[in-house]
Amino acid sequence: AYTARRPEYLLNVRSQQLSAFPDQPDHFLNWLRITKADSCTNSFCSRQSYGRYLQQLMGQVLEWPSSNGIRCYWHAQAATAVLPGARQATVRLADGTTLSSDYVVLALGNFAPPPPARTDLRYLTHPSYHGNPWAQGALRTIGPDDPVLLIGSGLTAVDVLMGLHADGHRGPITVVSGHGRWPAAHRLHPEEAYPGCIWQAWPLEEQARFLRHLGGIWSVVRHRSPPQNAATLAHLLDTGQVQVVPGRVDHILPANSHTLTVHVRHAGRAVPPLTARHVVACHGPLLDYSRIQEPLVAGLRAVGHLCPDPLHLGILTDEHGALRTAQGDVSDRLFTLGPSRRPACFESTAVPELRQQAVNLAQELGRRLLAQQVAAY
Repeated sequence: AYTARRPEYLLNVRSQQLSAFPDQPDHFLNWLRITKADSCTNSFCSRQSYGRYLQQLMGQVLEWPSSNGIRCYWHAQAATAVLPGARQATVRLADGTTLSSDYVVLALGNFAPPPPARTDLRYLTHPSYHGNPWAQGALRTIGPDDPVLLIGSGLTAVDVLMGLHADGHRGPITVVSGHGRWPAAHRLHPEEAYPGCIWQAWPLEEQARFLRHLGGIWSVVRHRSPPQNAATLAHLLDTGQVQVVPGRVDHILPANSHTLTVHVRHAGRAVPPLTARHVVACHGPLLDYSRIQEPLVAGLRAVGHLCPDPLHLGILTDEHGALRTAQGDVSDRLFTLGPSRRPACFESTAVPELRQQAVNLAQELGRRLLAQQVAAY
């Protein structure tokens, strides 16, 4: 989402809250002023500007050793396996290279959305189906008058609508949404941060009940849209170009070589079939680690070093992000952070939460490395 060269894709967090460092709240604002990369110091920046900010920070880390002597190395390929050992873990890369390390952090981010319909999967390879709206040029094949159907009405769907609008699209757009709600707009003044201790205090049954009855409502209230995006969306809805169909996708069938037919059910009843020239999956990333088939994840899961949580939100961990094994033990080698920690930290998606996780984990690993050095002497 940060690499798309589309200025209309905006961050849904204000620039004042996006410093990479919790103890330097003005770091991103100062970078914006110095580089003049974006005129959004008091508003919502483009995702591509924030991508450049992060890329520049990473470039500095990789270019020379830090003040404490730590040197970082970049291997531009996939890790295919992690083998925890008694003293170290071994990471195997796609080209056969192996790396040994005292600690391994699974910073895996988000995985592509799962198929919206699990029967008759021919649509997945149909030219009219767009399974990844962030893929390079994902929307460029959509003609200005082509009928489009979006699956989902969250922030990803809003981004796709902004992209289509910026491209001059004028064809009808149908949005299929289970709850039929759009993200709320940010207020003019920054809101207070939401506490995460409520989720952690609930037993598993209450967490499941919340997800079942209120998860969709919470999402549209908590993860808000920039005001300018909300205004454009309101215009598209008012003019009738965008129409919302409540319901969930049951199955998708090729109508011909150019169109798809989407079958939807709402409140247990079938909705009249919907036909579109393009269908775009906007229903969010795959969070269920029991279904993720990436070799790295599947391998760790198969041998019990990685355990999906019972609510299908991520990975079971301890308070530091250390993975719990199938036997309930805490790994002394493998850690994770980010969306994979949603079972323990439900609000584990936005930069303010993720950067604090990163700092806390770095400090914890630093303490462990120091203890190892002291023990060695």
